[in-house]
Amino acid sequence: MADIDDDGVEELVLRSDHLFAVLTPEHGGRLVYLAYRGPNGGVLVIGNPTDDWNRQEELNSYMDVPANHPGGLADGGGFHDRYDVSIHWGDGIVVSELRNVQEDSPLFGLCKRAVLDDTVPALLMVYDLPPDTDGITIHTCLSPDYYRLLRHGAAELQRTGGTTWQGASSRATQVWVALADDEDNAWCDPEAQDPGHGILISLRAQAKSFHLVIGLGEVDEEVAQERVKSGRERLATFAAGELTGDRA
Repeated sequence: MADIDDDGVEELVLRSDHLFAVLTPEHGGRLVYLAYRGPNGGVLVIGNPTDDWNRQEELNSYMDVPANHPGGLADGGGFHDRYDVSIHWGDGIVVSELRNVQEDSPLFGLCKRAVLDDTVPALLMVYDLPPDTDGITIHTCLSPDYYRLLRHGAAELQRTGGTTWQGASSRATQVWVALADDEDNAWCDPEAQDPGHGILISLRAQAKSFHLVIGLGEVDEEVAQERVKSGRERLATFAAGELTGDRA
C-alpha cells in the first residue's frame, strides 16, 4: 500500500516480473493502471494517466458523466465504493484481498482477490459476491500501448476475441480478458461507447464465485483457458499452504 501519485490516498501496488498493477481501494477497487514489461520495453495497457479530466474529478475517481476510461474491473453498482485490503504472499506469488466496506452499497461485502506471480504475464481475479446480490456487471477499458495510441492515433487499434476471451490489439501489443468456461458468465454490450484510445469489454456474471484473467500476448481459446486453469490451481496450492505475509 502506497500513495504513488501524491493525492493523499493510498493505492494497492502489485508487481511481478511481467506486470505492474495499481488498484484503488478508495474508488471502487478498480484497476487504474496495468503496465506490461515485454520484449520491446514497457507499455501501459489499462489506465489513463490524466484521469482527473482537467481537475473535474478527484484523481483515480470514476467519472460518471460521461462514463469514460473506467480503467479495469469497474463493478456496476459500486464504482465509488470503499474497500479494505489485506495482502498475503509467499513462494513467488502475492494474493491481495479487497473487501467492500461501503455499507450503503448493493455490493457491500463483495470480495475480490488479485493474484499475481512471475510465471506468466497474467492477473487472475477471483470474485465472491454477497449472498443477496443477483449477479454483477464488470467493465474494463483496454488500451494496448496507451502512449503510442495517444501519439499516433487509434487507427491500428482493433477489437479481438473468441468465445471465452475478448481483447484489444495495437501493433505488437495485445491485452485480453478471459472467463472460465465452466462458470455462469457471459459477455455483454458495454453501457458506454469506446473512448478514443481504448476498447470497452463488459461481462455479466451470475455465479456467486467466479474467476477471470487479464492477460498479455498471443491468445486463443486454449491459451485463455490454460491461463484460467493454471491460475486457479496456483491459488489453490497457495491457499492450502501457510501464509508468509499478512498486512491489513
